[in-house]
Amino acid sequence: MRLPLSLLALFLASGCLDIGMPTDSADGGSDAQTDDEDETDPTPVAYDCVRDPVTSVELCSALSACPDVVVERDRFPHCGFRNRAGTIDLVCACDNFVCSMGLASTCQQAKELLASQSELTVCMQVHEGRCVEVGAEQPSDPKCDPICISECAGVPSCYELCC
Repeated sequence: MRLPLSLLALFLASGCLDIGMPTDSADGGSDAQTDDEDETDPTPVAYDCVRDPVTSVELCSALSACPDVVVERDRFPHCGFRNRAGTIDLVCACDNFVCSMGLASTCQQAKELLASQSELTVCMQVHEGRCVEVGAEQPSDPKCDPICISECAGVPSCYELCC
């Protein structure tokens, strides 16, 4: 009889302990870290991809990350998504240059970029010096962020921000 009473007392006493529970009840434990926060975004699946023969850049009509956004080949024959993890990267191959259609952090923004531009307007950036020439040497300073540099689209002032 002593054993069941001592187990009951232990069980009741453990309910008073604050074991691993958040102390601030207002946030509902939002500070608790989940396993998903440590994982990086997987590379999305790309659909209807073609490799531009001049730049060798693979351009895709759609990404699994944005299933409702499709690059129309008749309107953008040399444009598409570059398949990269964690980014929505819309570009056009313009002769031996790759020009960005703009930054899109959401699928809705990507849809708006496609609706507001044409391949011609994107490729006009070549004359403004805002595109990356394929085969051109890019800054290779070890202090520079290579991902940031790859997104600079040939803008020299952008390179300065990456280093």
